[in-house]
Amino acid sequence: MIGDNCSVNQEIGRKLGALPLIGCTSLRFQLAVNDVLANEETLLANFHALMIHLSTITCRAALRKVTPLAPAVRNATHWSILFSTVERYTKLHPALQSMDHVTISKYGIARFMLSESETAQATELLSTLFDSHEVTKALQDPTLTLIGVRRVFDWVSRQYPAMKGRLAPDSAVVNYPALETGITKTITGGRLTTREQEDCKVLRPHMLRHELKRRHARFWGPSFRKRPSAYYVHVCVVDTSYV
Repeated sequence: MIGDNCSVNQEIGRKLGALPLIGCTSLRFQLAVNDVLANEETLLANFHALMIHLSTITCRAALRKVTPLAPAVRNATHWSILFSTVERYTKLHPALQSMDHVTISKYGIARFMLSESETAQATELLSTLFDSHEVTKALQDPTLTLIGVRRVFDWVSRQYPAMKGRLAPDSAVVNYPALETGITKTITGGRLTTREQEDCKVLRPHMLRHELKRRHARFWGPSFRKRPSAYYVHVCVVDTSYV
């Protein structure tokens, strides 16, 4: 039921008469994080330029003399890699500071080095990225339900108000908001609105089949229960020592 962000998936669902697809929550969260990181684009660009330069053959050779760590390059399509990039910079920073002036000048590292204020910003940014990284891992849990997603998004919205627009139940990126809120209320036992009842009616046949299957399982379930095995217990012991 997940994958309505792709138009091809939506068309397949309509042609097959399947249930409406639910949007990818990881994508919604990625868009929310991108909104927060938009204000840090200059700093992120400096990170990227430094890591690209350190990834060259000559710089890697010089870097290996002071640390076994390799640079991590940012990937625009996977924001979670940005967490690894910033984290790697905070670990590489002491090693870069330990390089002598001749080496830094020889390999052109000096013009890519971040200032002390930018390094301080990187430390603060790492805290935000760490929280986002933990949320991303939670959203990938196969046992997570829509009500769990809703609770996570509500908590994140309170901690980072800038993400509220993307993570709201009626966000523009949600193609079937009434369906998702209806499923959430169904799980929690809440009262559905008229629109939510209309969108969730496609679930009733599946819910009824599940209920019938559960009732039948209760009916014939005892026939498959393992019978207790018979065994003997000594109720008394005759003393034969005098024989």
